[in-house]
Amino acid sequence: MNRVFADGELIVLVDKVGRRHKLRLRAGEKHSIHSGLIQHDDLIGRPEGVVVTTQLGARLLAVRPTFAEQVTGRRRQTQPIYPKDLGAILIGADIFPGARVLEAAKRAIVDTLGAIPDNLTLKLGDIYAGVDESEMDRVLLDLAEPWQAVPQVKAALRPGGILFAHCPNVSQVQRLFDCLREVRGFGMLEAFELLQRGWTVRGRSMRPSHRMVAHTGFLCFARRLAQDDLFEPEGEGFR
Repeated sequence: MNRVFADGELIVLVDKVGRRHKLRLRAGEKHSIHSGLIQHDDLIGRPEGVVVTTQLGARLLAVRPTFAEQVTGRRRQTQPIYPKDLGAILIGADIFPGARVLEAAKRAIVDTLGAIPDNLTLKLGDIYAGVDESEMDRVLLDLAEPWQAVPQVKAALRPGGILFAHCPNVSQVQRLFDCLREVRGFGMLEAFELLQRGWTVRGRSMRPSHRMVAHTGFLCFARRLAQDDLFEPEGEGFR
């Protein structure tokens, strides 16, 4: 990647309180924020990580947006999968290069996570009508009523395959798990949420941040069994 900012490139300006302002650089243009004006030409050709000053004297750090910042900043019809959950989905669902991944979602989980070779993405409703695919390694669901897809998921997943479902509220988790137990053929049912709390560390001042990214959704996992049985360890799992 070019180390200096180029005309037409998307960058992020970070102010002294940590606010992030996305900016598409255009030669000859200006960008106005509450702390003053920035000339785009003052950034084009400069290295990433440069600190620039507005005409009011405010200092801003200019960097390229991270993957996490791009995910949360996209315009979507529905709430995005948050960065704090993405890594847990990848690890929990054990997504690997070359995996056969079947996805049914309101928003593309696989697209959010990044390109996964050989993945198959279904349109909404297709999975309820049944799918022709079988021997899938993983199935990813982000649906309002994921329990309705359980019979099709059971037919599509190979033994040992992993089901992941993203559920915004706990009543959805309960209905999904009740259905998995009723249909049978699944084991190691697990649901958890992730809370992200930052800390301020400055000199002798060390305290939790005033704001945190709390509940965004429940991450639900299950393994496909080789027979129509149900296997649930009595412990709380290894996480």
